[in-house]
Amino acid sequence: MLKARGEIIASTDADSIPQKNWLETIEKLFKNKKLLYLGGTILSTENTMYSNLPFVVYDPFARVNQLFGISLVWGPNTAVRKDAFMKVGGFDTNLRTGDDWEFTLRIQKKFGIRSTLYTNALRVKTSPPFGLLSLRVGSIFTGVVVAFTFVFASACVEKLALRIKTAVSTKNVAVKFFITILVSGN
Repeated sequence: MLKARGEIIASTDADSIPQKNWLETIEKLFKNKKLLYLGGTILSTENTMYSNLPFVVYDPFARVNQLFGISLVWGPNTAVRKDAFMKVGGFDTNLRTGDDWEFTLRIQKKFGIRSTLYTNALRVKTSPPFGLLSLRVGSIFTGVVVAFTFVFASACVEKLALRIKTAVSTKNVAVKFFITILVSGN
């Protein structure tokens, strides 16, 4: 990626198949000059519930986080402006996994939360993550993903509530009541 010559670097995995208009979609999305890094939906090349389960669980998780300004772009379906990539030092090659999420967070920290986007307008299909492993292992993985999603989503809701509470200065009792409920969770 460091040797890429274009303004935009689009990246997918060797075992992934982008949608037919993948590059055109990336080009269209990057017409928004404030957007620096984006990614989107990933599905399995195998059309079975078992092989799609991790992807089906992840997609709503990523979309909910996007609503709270937290894009969690997944590696097999990404595009980034080269200048932003270089300014944050590229991917952390010392990480064995999660470098895509870590990179997203560094982009957001340097350029703001609206500089990244997770969207279902951008799609790829990739090999299922489990190959021929047993359904039991898949169930354990899915359970971990669901638990992580719940914990992370809860943290996002709390973060949003604090942003709303801080940002809204009003004498409207109904708004203050709503914010209090949102922050306290009651």
